[in-house]
Amino acid sequence: MATFGYTGFLLGPAVIGGLTHFLTLPLALLVLVMTIAVIAVTSRLVFPPATGVRQSLSG
Repeated sequence: MATFGYTGFLLGPAVIGGLTHFLTLPLALLVLVMTIAVIAVTSRLVFPPATGVRQSLSG
């Protein structure tokens, strides 16, 4: 998880800066917000809500 965090920390500003070459800064930030919204909405497809009692990993 730390690797993902550091990667996002390093690549995030570069991606936003790259988008500003094609879009304005507010639109580039809107792309970021829309991407986060899509991830949030589609996360239920990857991790459906748990039903019933959760079982421990040890058995």
